[in-house]
Amino acid sequence: MISISPQEVIVDPVLSVYDNLFVYGLILGVPKNLLKQRIDYFLERVNLKEKRNRLALHLSEGEMRRLQIVRALLKEEASVFFIDEPTIRLDPIGKKITWDEFKKLKKKDKVIFLASNDMGEVEKLCDEIIFINNGKVIFQGEVEETKRLFAPDEVVEIEIEKELDSTKFDELKKTFYLIKY
Repeated sequence: MISISPQEVIVDPVLSVYDNLFVYGLILGVPKNLLKQRIDYFLERVNLKEKRNRLALHLSEGEMRRLQIVRALLKEEASVFFIDEPTIRLDPIGKKITWDEFKKLKKKDKVIFLASNDMGEVEKLCDEIIFINNGKVIFQGEVEETKRLFAPDEVVEIEIEKELDSTKFDELKKTFYLIKY
């Protein structure tokens, strides 16, 4: 019923990428016929397909992070996902892929408990926000209420679905250079 991805990366360093996922999937109770399909899908999705036989020990921190996130996503049957700081050490492409997968879970009515310090990312996924300080809830509210109370008056956010060449990106930066400190 529950799947988890802790903040600290926990993978078996002496197993290959594939074996890490396979063993963990078996522990989670994912049926073997579905497990192999899911592993292949996610290895392709998170750009680890070419490293499927590499020992986890030899992965970069970002690659280990992607491996750990995939482990949590293997259990699609779970109703609740606890995800702690999922995009630490991920490059922008890895972050986008991760958030796209979490959005898919949300569309399937899965409950996601997300711990994050990045409010921009939280806003994209969460319906409700809770601030905890020293183990005590100090604020709880919906995203819009939270933004009204804590966010600046004007924020412009642009999400681009395809790659921009550097010239177009520089033009875009000049157009929207409105950030005030």
